[in-house]
Amino acid sequence: MLEELKILVRANLDLVKWARGNQMPGFEEYVEVGGVALTSYATLMYSFVGMGETIGKEAYEWVRSRPKLIKSLAAKGRLMDDITDFENDMSSGFAANAINYYMKQFLVTKEEAILECRKMIVDINKTVNEELLKTTA
Repeated sequence: MLEELKILVRANLDLVKWARGNQMPGFEEYVEVGGVALTSYATLMYSFVGMGETIGKEAYEWVRSRPKLIKSLAAKGRLMDDITDFENDMSSGFAANAINYYMKQFLVTKEEAILECRKMIVDINKTVNEELLKTTA
């Protein structure tokens, strides 16, 4: 649990650094770190704590292994949040946004960046469904 909190704090510190414009990450790095900052992993860990002894050590290890399912859900959350908040983030000077980084990295318009991120979300949904089928098979 403590290690997960350290990862979360590091992710949030990276976002603050990027938001201030001190550094600009690549789009993929931002989505990965931003997904962690959404607390996907930490929330799962805390959910397990609330379940008491019904959850074994394997569940914690599964989350700590950064499975494709959780990584995908974290990325989806980051992209959806950033599409929704893009205008507000930019008007408040908060540069850490997937749309902003996609535009800068690939030299495209806001509309093109949003369209590409929406396509990524569709692909992520397919991945999530595949992973869910694997875990229940």
